[in-house]
Amino acid sequence: MSLRIAVQTCSAAECIPALNCLSAMPQVVRMQRMFSRILHCQMAPVHGLSTDGMDLLRRLLDPNPASRLTVQQALQHPWVCADMPPGLQV
Repeated sequence: MSLRIAVQTCSAAECIPALNCLSAMPQVVRMQRMFSRILHCQMAPVHGLSTDGMDLLRRLLDPNPASRLTVQQALQHPWVCADMPPGLQV
């Protein structure tokens, strides 16, 4: 009489169902970091946007209403006024 044993191999994620969530972890971490940067107004430079344009964008998106630009201030920003004819400047 011989004894046969069947050996089945599986990946760690197949053998331990809780490990299936590990593949999603990098995406979750990226989302958490993105939301943190949004809440703290931490922006990477926008490709092709000038320094003045980036300054205007940061100041318009300032999370603090007291220091955020008003519409009047935004219209007087150097980036907005750069190519505007003198008679149209606010």
